[in-house]
Amino acid sequence: MINMKSPEIRALRGVPPTARLTEEYLAFSRNATLEVGMDLDRYLHFERLDGGIWLFICNDDPDGFRLTRKGTRNPGLQVYCRPLISLIRKDVRWPLPASFYVQRCSSVTSLEGCTPYEILFQKPIARIGQ
Repeated sequence: MINMKSPEIRALRGVPPTARLTEEYLAFSRNATLEVGMDLDRYLHFERLDGGIWLFICNDDPDGFRLTRKGTRNPGLQVYCRPLISLIRKDVRWPLPASFYVQRCSSVTSLEGCTPYEILFQKPIARIGQ
């Protein structure tokens, strides 16, 4: 079924899914939450591959990182976990806060039975094309 939340429609509207990394949290845009299927009752699980590549999956397993919403006007979701941010910071050499694209992982097709997504920490959005 195709509706306003369909990935095909969002792609044609030209608004890519993004994530914003700060010293305190990792925030996902509304388009990222829709594409991945994130919701307040779901959890994120991260995997670091060689070369500083960070993948994540979203499922119902409470061992993961809980998604929260900051404020009532913000349609995106965040993960607040300073130890996780510290691990990610070891691979991210850009000044924070910074935004990055989120995309379905092309090299790994399944991770614990879920579709993995990659946060492109190699280059912030503002620096792409420079």
